[in-house]
Amino acid sequence: MKPEAIAALIKKARSDAGLTQFELAHMAEVSLPTVQNIEAEKANPSLSTLGSLFRVLGYEIEVKYKSRVWDLLSVCGAPLLLKAAPRGAPTKSLLFQSLHDACLEIGHLGQTEDRDRKTGAIQALLLALCIHFPSVFKQVTQDPEIKRYVPMTSDIQGRLIKLSRMSVAILSTYL
Repeated sequence: MKPEAIAALIKKARSDAGLTQFELAHMAEVSLPTVQNIEAEKANPSLSTLGSLFRVLGYEIEVKYKSRVWDLLSVCGAPLLLKAAPRGAPTKSLLFQSLHDACLEIGHLGQTEDRDRKTGAIQALLLALCIHFPSVFKQVTQDPEIKRYVPMTSDIQGRLIKLSRMSVAILSTYL
């Protein structure tokens, strides 16, 4: 969150709660100048200070890990729809590393629709490599983590074939 957004949120929440800067500072056990400087966008408060202020205002700070592996794998050719457009130029080494990381990460996901969708994307990418880039497929499947996701003949249906064609379009630009 940007400093101006933090300042606006604190200012609005304090106002909605009917608190003065002094009252908020006292309740959060921070100095009045700290609150004033945060609201004026002149401070770089610690997470602890923000936590104290937000607790008083009825908010909670949550820090989440956001994996970039799926963004990178999408750049390399995995048929995934992402919220943000992926950036960067794909390379063979980026493909190998992001595919390995994605396979490790997917192994830790519970049974969810998201896991099924990501497994399908990995399998489509591997199918595209197998059919159109066999030497790369041979290299990439030497990794046991990746080899587990190679689709069996019985898994190859229309949807997987369609997704693999999407992968080929990207893979052919750099392999």
